[in-house]
Amino acid sequence: MRSVPLLLIIVVGLLLSGSADAANTYEDLSGRFVIDLPEGWKLDPQKDPTVYVFKGEEGSVIIQYVLDTDDRGELFTGALDLFSTSGVENVAPEGELKDMSVNDNPARWGVYKGGMEVGTVKVTLYALVGSVSLKDGGICFVSILNEPKMKMLTEPLEKAFQSI
Repeated sequence: MRSVPLLLIIVVGLLLSGSADAANTYEDLSGRFVIDLPEGWKLDPQKDPTVYVFKGEEGSVIIQYVLDTDDRGELFTGALDLFSTSGVENVAPEGELKDMSVNDNPARWGVYKGGMEVGTVKVTLYALVGSVSLKDGGICFVSILNEPKMKMLTEPLEKAFQSI
């Protein structure tokens, strides 16, 4: 499983601002998945056909479609790796992980917290992490946010995740 470059994660997690209320639908051209995103969010040009970066003024979501497994635990670990291998230290869950069903597909959802030094400043980052097991593979879902963005985007991004 490939990881997303650290610079991209930092930019998406820290530099974007705004609000997210309404939804718009993205349907993968290969028919792999459909997701309802916050209003105004769009797919960035893809560099890898299995990695989707959706951005809005206020944040972003990285989705990786994985062909070689449909195990929600393995998919969740892959999503968490996008956060924990990006230079974030002391990664730990915030609360309980939730095993659930998303549109009749096995899924897992969790929130993680960690720290990173940016220059001389220690920044606390959060990751909304999810996985969905699909008929032919599965989804790794992650959004990396600073504290103000975490408060603003948790609800709309969890709603987007549950729409997959």
